[in-house]
Amino acid sequence: MDEKKKFTRRAFLVGYDRSVPRLRQASHCIGCNQCTPHCPQSIDIPSELHRIDDYVEKMKQNTL
Repeated sequence: MDEKKKFTRRAFLVGYDRSVPRLRQASHCIGCNQCTPHCPQSIDIPSELHRIDDYVEKMKQNTL
């Protein structure tokens, strides 16, 4: 992996950890769907949080 990708990956992960409190990170979604009816854009929030969590995990494991 080149240095620019390493730097970008680390910057993303550090930024994510600093800007999103642990208990509010995507990995804590239990998929109860209580949030979905409240979304004015009709976004499937649990599905999107799962997608974000998968992305973050791949970044952490360096498999992206």
